Amino acid sequence: YLSSPADILNLALSSKEMTKRLIPVLLKKHLNKDDLGHDVRMKAWKSALSICLLETRYEDIISANLSLSKHIEDIIRMDVVRSFTQNKAFPSEDLYSIIKTGSLVLDPSIGYCQGMNYVAGLFLINYPPEIAFAMYVQFIESKMRTIFVQNFETLKRYFYVMDNLIDIFIPDLHLDTIKVKKR
Repeated sequence: YLSSPADILNLALSSKEMTKRLIPVLLKKHLNKDDLGHDVRMKAWKSALSICLLETRYEDIISANLSLSKHIEDIIRMDVVRSFTQNKAFPSEDLYSIIKTGSLVLDPSIGYCQGMNYVAGLFLINYPPEIAFAMYVQFIESKMRTIFVQNFETLKRYFYVMDNLIDIFIPDLHLDTIKVKKR
């Protein structure tokens, strides 16, 4: 009966149980399609990532003018300069602020790792900085946490699985990869 993404979202937000059941449906069917308006898409992402409380913290943290070690700030600055270089209008200073502020609030065992700049950047392309920050922090904490902690053990397992799948399903590519590694 609910064909419109906006109708599904409104029903999903009516209770915690409905949110738990319907947000995955909405995410799967509509979030990555163009048939969902920007406002509805933003509402859905905010609900899916439970970010409402983090939005206000962004401005508070920035205004507190906290800092990381100079070494970490320099690494973040270098990664930001290398990010999204094809897009001259990309807000690099906002990306720097989001990553730096995120590093201050993320679990210290996560902190900042190379590659997080692209995760934050994807949110920043579509949303204002305070929402992009909240989405970035929540996404890292809830979905990517295991990749960035414990010396990247989970990431190493993913690469191991990928290498074996390439070997099984695309053996020519795997052989080429081995040749490149030996050079």
